[in-house]
Amino acid sequence: MQKDLCGLMYSNVVVTGGCAVLPGFKDRFQADLRPLAPSEEALLVSAAADPVSCAWQAGQQHGAP
Repeated sequence: MQKDLCGLMYSNVVVTGGCAVLPGFKDRFQADLRPLAPSEEALLVSAAADPVSCAWQAGQQHGAP
């Protein structure tokens, strides 16, 4: 990954899928990811509004001609 994009990527992590609806999953994911990210980078993890179908909906919107 290009060095100048790292900060942007770490500050825009979105969890999707069935596991994202488990209680505490987002916070646990962020806690597990924090040691792997450079300390100078901000880390922001958010969950999609409808995590179960979010990826499918995005594919439908952006993949269809």
